[in-house]
Amino acid sequence: MSSRRQTKRVQDQLDFDHPFLRWFAAHVRMNAGTFYKGEFFVTPLASRQFALGIDDTGRTVLGIMEHTVEAFEAPVVWESASLVRNVRGSDWVVLKAGAFTEADEASPGRLWLPVSSGLLNGWANLEDGERLGLSPMRRINGTLTLVDSEPFCEIPLTLNGNWSDILETSENAADTEKGS
Repeated sequence: MSSRRQTKRVQDQLDFDHPFLRWFAAHVRMNAGTFYKGEFFVTPLASRQFALGIDDTGRTVLGIMEHTVEAFEAPVVWESASLVRNVRGSDWVVLKAGAFTEADEASPGRLWLPVSSGLLNGWANLEDGERLGLSPMRRINGTLTLVDSEPFCEIPLTLNGNWSDILETSENAADTEKGS
């Protein structure tokens, strides 16, 4: 099947009343998002609606601006998240969700949020079983603040991409500390 026909078939199956797809379509109209075979990419400008960090309990959290949260809550079922380094010339937070189509054979979608180079370095030694909380945030006096103490969703968090330069540096630092 040609790529054009396949794309048309997927577009015919998409539920454009879905809050996430409405949110994403608005970014596409502003040239701040692209879609290709189940991969949703936003530009750095669009990704300013999100902030990756650690909450007061030590949990990794992706803050989502309050006015955007509706697109990320149910009916979207977020399955997992990845912190991805050095892929497609950037670092990313990638959220994987169930299918956004009604067809049984539809593949899941992934949202790619670009992040500033170096931001992910603090997660280089992420342990198995770590989770990412999705939580609403707002700007108060110029500071991004989480709205609730508990995220509306928690999903498994993994590392992907090229982390070798960071891991080698942290291993060398550990060896140096042992030798002192």
